[in-house]
Amino acid sequence: MTIPSRDPLLDGWRGVSVLAVLFGHGLRFRFGPYFPAPTFREILNDSHSGHLMFTYVANRFAEVCAGIGVQIFFVISGYIITKLLLREKSERSQISLTAFYIRRSFRILPPFF
Repeated sequence: MTIPSRDPLLDGWRGVSVLAVLFGHGLRFRFGPYFPAPTFREILNDSHSGHLMFTYVANRFAEVCAGIGVQIFFVISGYIITKLLLREKSERSQISLTAFYIRRSFRILPPFF
């Protein structure tokens, strides 16, 4: 079995997704106490809605950044898992999901613990 080489493009997209999640969470949790998330009704009822509108947009932008980062990361993970399963299918003419999950658990669980 050959050692799989890393794809620099996928690593770049992983980095983009992680940065998007960190940016979204950092914006929300670092500046959240200074910019509490108002509801849209509060914005409409407030006479000085400039500040509330900014905080609303900033909080929504943070949520969108974090959400897009998570979605990109899951798409990359799905692509890599599919690629590994197709490689196993072409090499062995069958896929053993039990062996696949055992390999994945040996890769994922040690950093988890």
